[in-house]
Amino acid sequence: MEWSDKAIMVQALNQGDYKLAVDILKKNESNLDNQAMSMFANGFALYKYQLLNPVAHILRKYKDKSVGDFIADQRIDAMLHILKYK
Repeated sequence: MEWSDKAIMVQALNQGDYKLAVDILKKNESNLDNQAMSMFANGFALYKYQLLNPVAHILRKYKDKSVGDFIADQRIDAMLHILKYK
């Protein structure tokens, strides 16, 4: 993912615009890197889990693959767990 897209995604996450962050993640699916996934996972508010449905398949790709950040890995697992049971 390009730095400009990462910056916009993080700004959206910081401002609570989780839909925009999800849209950016989805738009960049083909060129995601671990850093982008870590930024997304750490910045996304889990109580907005309904917005994760369009990117659930992306999250599943990282279920058994570490993004190099223990907390982000745990948050990705939590996102998938919430989606499974809600």
